[in-house]
Amino acid sequence: MFDRDYSEKRDFRRMSVNTHLHFNLANSNETFTGESRDISGSGISFCTSQQVQAGDILNVVIESELSKLPPLEICVEVIRVTSENENQYLIAAESKA
Repeated sequence: MFDRDYSEKRDFRRMSVNTHLHFNLANSNETFTGESRDISGSGISFCTSQQVQAGDILNVVIESELSKLPPLEICVEVIRVTSENENQYLIAAESKA
């Protein structure tokens, strides 16, 4: 289906998607916001001011700008957290579906 002649040999290509999202820890109703960086068939990366830990399970929702499309809802496990600066974290997470 895809030509695998690209630098990252992954099962799914990453798509750059810069849009607002919201998420919560799987065991909490408190909602946090973030900005997606990229998304693939196996996960997502996004920036947020909320610190989370590797291993945390998050419910992530990306609202569609088109009213005809439902929001993208994904349950992910945090696999890496990188500090971008003192109040911003880059989260890499893998789909649990």
